[in-house]
Amino acid sequence: MSLNERIVADLKGAMKAKDKVRIDALRSIRAQILEFEKSGKGTIS
Repeated sequence: MSLNERIVADLKGAMKAKDKVRIDALRSIRAQILEFEKSGKGTIS
C-alpha cells in the first residue's frame, strides 16, 4: 500500500467516524502531496 493509498483510506475512515480534526489534517496532507507532484520536483511512492 503506497503512502497516497494509505492517506485516502485513512481519510475515508475519518469521514465515516466524523472526526473533523483528522479529516482536515489528511486533506491538507493530500493537497500538499498533489501540489508537490504537480510541481515536477518528484513523486512520493
